Amino acid sequence: CMVVERLFRLIEPNKGFFGIKDFQQVSIIKHMVKVKNLPVEIIACPIKREPSGLAMSSRNMLLSESEKEKASQISKSLFAGAEAYKNGFDIKTVYKTMYDILDKSTLKIEYLEIVNNDTLQSVDKITSNCTVCIAAYCGSVRLIDNCQFS
Repeated sequence: CMVVERLFRLIEPNKGFFGIKDFQQVSIIKHMVKVKNLPVEIIACPIKREPSGLAMSSRNMLLSESEKEKASQISKSLFAGAEAYKNGFDIKTVYKTMYDILDKSTLKIEYLEIVNNDTLQSVDKITSNCTVCIAAYCGSVRLIDNCQFS
C-alpha cells in the first residue's frame, strides 16, 4: 500500500488499473484509496484465461504442458463452485463441490476461502458480494485465482 500510495501521490493519476486475478490486492488498494481519500478511481481488470481456463500469469511459463493441464483444475473447481452457488446450494456444498475436483488433482492447496468482497473475511453464507480465492502449488509454482459469486 505504501508503494502504491506514493506512486499515486507522485503521478496523480485519475485512474489505476489492477488485475482482478489478485483479488485481495485490488480490494486492499481500493480500501487504501478510500481511507487516504485519494482522488483515484480503481478499475479492476478482468482475468484473462488460457483456453483450458487457467488464469494467465507469467508464472505459467514455469509450468510444463502437463503441469498446465493439472493447474487448470484450479479454475475448473472455482467455476464448479460458482455454478453450485447459482443453483442454490449452501456454502458447505459449494466447498465440497470445489474440493471434490481439487482432491483428484496433484495440486497442493495453500488456501481456498470464500470471502466478503469488502472485508476479505471468510463468510458462513455466500452472497453476491463474495469471492472464492485460492492459492495452490503445482509442483514448485504457486498459483492464485479467484471467482466472484454474482
